[in-house]
Amino acid sequence: SFFCSCSSGYALNADNRTCADINECAANNGNCDQICNNVIGSYFCTCSSGYALNADRRTCTDINECTKNNGNCNQTCTNTVGSYLCSCTTGYILNTDNTTCHRKINPGWSFHCFASLMLIRCKLKPIKN
Repeated sequence: SFFCSCSSGYALNADNRTCADINECAANNGNCDQICNNVIGSYFCTCSSGYALNADRRTCTDINECTKNNGNCNQTCTNTVGSYLCSCTTGYILNTDNTTCHRKINPGWSFHCFASLMLIRCKLKPIKN
Protein backbone atom coordinates (compact mmCIF):
# COMPACT_ATOMS: atom_id res chain seq x y z
CA SER A 1 0.00 0.00 0.00
CA PHE A 2 1.17 3.56 -0.62
CA PHE A 3 0.10 7.09 0.22
CA CYS A 4 0.65 10.13 -2.03
CA SER A 5 1.03 13.70 -0.86
CA CYS A 6 1.66 16.99 -2.62
CA SER A 7 4.09 19.84 -2.09
CA SER A 8 2.92 23.18 -0.70
CA GLY A 9 0.76 25.03 -3.24
CA TYR A 10 -0.67 21.80 -4.71
CA ALA A 11 -3.65 19.58 -3.84
CA LEU A 12 -4.07 15.86 -4.37
CA ASN A 13 -6.42 15.09 -7.26
CA ALA A 14 -9.37 12.66 -6.93
CA ASP A 15 -7.21 9.85 -8.34
CA ASN A 16 -5.09 10.11 -5.15
CA ARG A 17 -1.96 9.91 -7.32
CA THR A 18 -1.48 13.26 -9.08
CA CYS A 19 -1.30 16.82 -7.81
CA ALA A 20 -2.87 20.03 -9.15
CA ASP A 21 -2.00 23.64 -8.54
CA ILE A 22 -4.08 25.41 -5.88
CA ASN A 23 -5.29 28.86 -6.90
CA GLU A 24 -4.52 30.66 -3.64
CA CYS A 25 -6.08 33.82 -5.06
CA ALA A 26 -9.53 32.20 -5.27
CA ALA A 27 -10.00 32.34 -1.49
CA ASN A 28 -10.06 35.81 0.06
CA ASN A 29 -7.85 37.21 -2.73
CA GLY A 30 -4.91 35.26 -1.21
CA ASN A 31 -5.07 37.73 1.72
CA CYS A 32 -3.61 40.33 -0.64
CA ASP A 33 -4.62 43.94 -0.05
CA GLN A 34 -5.01 44.70 -3.78
CA ILE A 35 -3.82 42.28 -6.51
CA CYS A 36 -3.26 38.52 -6.09
CA ASN A 37 -1.17 36.77 -8.77
CA ASN A 38 -1.50 32.98 -8.90
CA VAL A 39 1.53 31.10 -10.26
CA ILE A 40 2.16 27.36 -10.45
CA GLY A 41 2.63 26.11 -6.88
CA SER A 42 2.47 29.55 -5.29
CA TYR A 43 1.16 33.13 -5.50
CA PHE A 44 2.32 36.67 -4.80
CA CYS A 45 0.71 40.03 -4.06
CA THR A 46 1.21 43.25 -5.99
CA CYS A 47 -0.24 46.75 -5.75
CA SER A 48 -2.03 49.06 -8.15
CA SER A 49 -0.22 52.00 -9.71
CA GLY A 50 0.41 54.70 -7.10
CA TYR A 51 0.86 52.19 -4.26
CA ALA A 52 3.87 50.33 -2.84
CA LEU A 53 3.92 46.79 -1.41
CA ASN A 54 4.70 46.79 2.33
CA ALA A 55 7.29 44.58 4.03
CA ASP A 56 4.54 42.06 4.93
CA ARG A 57 4.30 41.44 1.13
CA ARG A 58 0.48 41.57 1.37
CA THR A 59 -0.64 45.14 2.13
CA CYS A 60 -0.17 48.30 0.08
CA THR A 61 0.53 51.91 1.03
CA ASP A 62 -0.12 55.04 -1.01
CA ILE A 63 3.01 56.51 -2.60
CA ASN A 64 3.40 60.27 -2.16
CA GLU A 65 4.57 61.07 -5.70
CA CYS A 66 5.11 64.71 -4.71
CA THR A 67 8.15 63.86 -2.56
CA LYS A 68 10.21 62.93 -5.64
CA ASN A 69 10.96 65.86 -7.98
CA ASN A 70 7.69 67.55 -6.92
CA GLY A 71 5.85 64.84 -8.90
CA ASN A 72 7.42 66.38 -12.04
CA CYS A 73 4.99 69.26 -11.54
CA ASN A 74 6.22 72.67 -12.67
CA GLN A 75 4.65 74.50 -9.72
CA THR A 76 2.35 72.76 -7.21
CA CYS A 77 2.01 69.02 -6.56
CA THR A 78 -0.84 67.63 -4.44
CA ASN A 79 -0.76 63.99 -3.39
CA THR A 80 -4.06 62.10 -3.68
CA VAL A 81 -4.92 58.49 -2.81
CA GLY A 82 -3.21 56.39 -5.49
CA SER A 83 -2.24 59.38 -7.61
CA TYR A 84 -1.32 63.07 -7.56
CA LEU A 85 -2.38 66.38 -9.11
CA CYS A 86 -0.32 69.17 -10.64
CA SER A 87 -1.70 72.69 -10.40
CA CYS A 88 -0.57 76.23 -11.04
CA THR A 89 -0.44 79.32 -8.89
CA THR A 90 -2.71 82.30 -9.54
CA GLY A 91 -1.94 83.89 -12.88
CA TYR A 92 -0.75 80.67 -14.51
CA ILE A 93 -2.49 77.95 -16.54
CA LEU A 94 -1.72 74.24 -16.58
CA ASN A 95 -0.47 73.08 -19.98
CA THR A 96 -1.88 70.02 -21.75
CA ASP A 97 1.13 67.97 -20.57
CA ASN A 98 -0.55 68.15 -17.11
CA THR A 99 2.73 69.15 -15.45
CA THR A 100 3.93 72.55 -16.68
CA CYS A 101 2.34 75.98 -16.32
CA HIS A 102 2.31 79.09 -18.48
CA ARG A 103 1.21 82.65 -17.77
CA LYS A 104 -2.47 83.33 -18.31
CA ILE A 105 -3.33 85.15 -21.51
CA ASN A 106 -6.21 87.45 -20.56
CA PRO A 107 -5.37 90.17 -18.03
CA GLY A 108 -7.89 90.35 -15.22
CA TRP A 109 -8.73 86.62 -15.35
CA SER A 110 -7.12 83.59 -13.79
CA PHE A 111 -7.39 79.89 -14.50
CA HIS A 112 -7.21 77.47 -11.58
CA CYS A 113 -6.51 74.01 -13.02
CA PHE A 114 -5.94 70.54 -11.63
CA ALA A 115 -4.78 67.50 -13.58
CA SER A 116 -5.09 63.86 -12.66
CA LEU A 117 -3.78 61.27 -15.12
CA MET A 118 -5.63 62.14 -18.37
CA LEU A 119 -8.20 64.57 -16.92
CA ILE A 120 -7.77 68.35 -16.66
CA ARG A 121 -10.25 70.52 -14.81
CA CYS A 122 -10.04 74.29 -14.98
CA LYS A 123 -12.12 77.18 -13.65
CA LEU A 124 -11.88 80.68 -15.09
CA LYS A 125 -12.20 83.30 -12.36
CA PRO A 126 -11.85 87.08 -12.42
CA ILE A 127 -8.94 88.37 -10.37
CA LYS A 128 -10.17 90.57 -7.53
CA ASN A 129 -8.24 93.83 -7.05
